[in-house]
Amino acid sequence: MVDLSTIGMTEQEIEAFEALATAATLILALPELHTMEREEVCHDIHKIQMRLLARPGLRAIGWGSEKDDSTT
Repeated sequence: MVDLSTIGMTEQEIEAFEALATAATLILALPELHTMEREEVCHDIHKIQMRLLARPGLRAIGWGSEKDDSTT
């Protein structure tokens, strides 16, 4: 696996990313209930992966820091 810390992900973010991969594997191993299920699950997992991968960039532009005024 790629070292996600090199893009600035925290240990917590990496742990969540890896747990998501485990969950995806388990979900996709379940019996299929309808023809679009696999595609929909993959789409949902990718959306959460993208959310996690975006966090280092958001921090880089000041989100989540004390100087960030957008949360108040």
